[in-house]
Amino acid sequence: NVDFNNQTNSGLANGNVIWTDTSSNISIASESIDYKNDKHIVAYGDRPLLSSLIEADSFFMRSDTLVSLTAEDSIGARTLLAYENVSIFKSDLQAICDSLVYNEADSVFWFYNNPILWSDTTQFSADTIKMQMKDGKIDQIFLYHNSLIINSEDEIYFNQIKGKYITAFFESNELRRMRVEGNAESLYYALDDEKAYMGVNKTVCSDMLIYFGNNEVETIKFFGQPTSTMFPMGKANHEQLKLKGFNWSLAKRPLSIADL
Repeated sequence: NVDFNNQTNSGLANGNVIWTDTSSNISIASESIDYKNDKHIVAYGDRPLLSSLIEADSFFMRSDTLVSLTAEDSIGARTLLAYENVSIFKSDLQAICDSLVYNEADSVFWFYNNPILWSDTTQFSADTIKMQMKDGKIDQIFLYHNSLIINSEDEIYFNQIKGKYITAFFESNELRRMRVEGNAESLYYALDDEKAYMGVNKTVCSDMLIYFGNNEVETIKFFGQPTSTMFPMGKANHEQLKLKGFNWSLAKRPLSIADL
């Protein structure tokens, strides 16, 4: 059912509606779509699904309401708003949050209200998260307040990094470097050459720099009077050692489009 006004170039469509913008490779499937001159699209009802193609990789996002706004200037960059119960699935990135803003002009995502992001074996959480994309890949992730990063290969033992602000730097979609600023804490499980656990190290300091290779910690630099303790694996109380706010949330991670 489509109710369209040719004079205002606006309308309302109901019932299994699909809206497509071929210039931006974006499609929205929804129960209802309010259309205003191709500059203002509001999709709602039955959790609208947005799909897009980013550098030959499909991107899917679902939320209670989706809004697409296009700038009036010559650039015509699109801004996407999604709010309440937002979930995202991409082959190299998954996320959940309460609300989200994406600006096509600068390829920046803003995730609001206790978002959680997953990339490979790493989970990112904070009060607010900013993600910078470059050439369709993750370039940097900025975590603001109550920032916590958890990494685990086996989901038995968890490397953890906590701080006020954390910036993660990526290359070719792999985490390469991390800067932790303010009230920095780390819990790191050391491995030997055979990938067997040697012990767990807990460190508290003001700031840190962490370097990664093959998704594993290679080097950590501590700043501001660090205090560090190494616990043997057999004597460590791994539950008590977990950093405050530990929230491994794999059950919430969308692992397919169906999970959205």
